[in-house]
Amino acid sequence: MELDRTGCTRIVLLTKKFAFKFPNFLNGFRMFLYGLLANDQECIWYTQKYPQLCPILFRLPLGLLVVMKKVRLMTDEEFESFDYDSFVVGEDYYVPCEKKSNSFGWLDDKPVIIDYGHEQ
Repeated sequence: MELDRTGCTRIVLLTKKFAFKFPNFLNGFRMFLYGLLANDQECIWYTQKYPQLCPILFRLPLGLLVVMKKVRLMTDEEFESFDYDSFVVGEDYYVPCEKKSNSFGWLDDKPVIIDYGHEQ
């Protein structure tokens, strides 16, 4: 298991197969609230069924927890050659996510957005 505390608003516990996203209580109450909102926003966006989104397998109410499949993070080099604009914007959709490599990963050799629901 690995604990990723690099995010300001969420802590991610990575197991062999899953990523557990918890609101980050270590950076104060405001960041904890933002973490709750981030988890809730991902659940709302996931209901739109965009294939670009990493699947949410389980969630707890109020944004207390989101569980996704574990992916291989996109490297900076892979992101440089990745067509971000056409991946997140289509004729009839826009999937908000930050334009940075660690918002994306590879699931079954396909790119997916792993941190979504907010503007860049």
